[in-house]
Amino acid sequence: MQPYCMAWQIILNTMMLLGAFLSADRPGLGRQAQSECRQKQSLSPRQLTRHAPISSVFLKGLKLLTYLYDRNFLKTLTFAAMIQRKQSLFLLATAIIATITLFVPFLTIEITTPVAIGLSLVEGLKHPEAINSQIYFPFILNCLVIILSFVTIFQFKNRVLQYKLANLTLLFSVFVTGLFFLLNFFDHKPEGLHFTFGAFLPIIGGAFAFLAAHFIKKDEQLVRSADRIR
Repeated sequence: MQPYCMAWQIILNTMMLLGAFLSADRPGLGRQAQSECRQKQSLSPRQLTRHAPISSVFLKGLKLLTYLYDRNFLKTLTFAAMIQRKQSLFLLATAIIATITLFVPFLTIEITTPVAIGLSLVEGLKHPEAINSQIYFPFILNCLVIILSFVTIFQFKNRVLQYKLANLTLLFSVFVTGLFFLLNFFDHKPEGLHFTFGAFLPIIGGAFAFLAAHFIKKDEQLVRSADRIR
């Protein structure tokens, strides 16, 4: 973030010099400049503002920019720009998909031929008398995917750590789908069990985590190549 601040400081210094040049008295105006000053003194404040020179408006804008800089407004804009990078959007998509996975049925149980009951992670926790405790394993792992996705988004200052967390998020997402197929959530397994599209949602979230890790690694390689050129 230091290069942004240095560039902003250079811009401010240039604008201040330009404002000082515009507002400075120039030789050679003589009586014409004095008559203009007398006319301005006779104007009302509203008329004076209307006839204000461009340099005064420029200086007021410069004061506003300086105030925003002192209030770390530039750092806030830089932070927002980093949040909106591709990898951050992919990680956000991973968190959204993991949240949807909590409520979308990953398994259906056919009671009769036309009637089927859907089993989601949240619904499984609500019925401990019918679903055993193994439902907690994919539920906890899916919650870790959500938490890791948001934590990884805000680790943009440390790209190496961000890359490792993105890969860990990918691994956990794949494990959630694996647990759906490997674990038996019923003490007495009923007939007519069918896996739905919800069982494969974590795979889609893992694909977004993979893309996020790819772009994080790409940014790190770009920064290292720039350092070698220096």
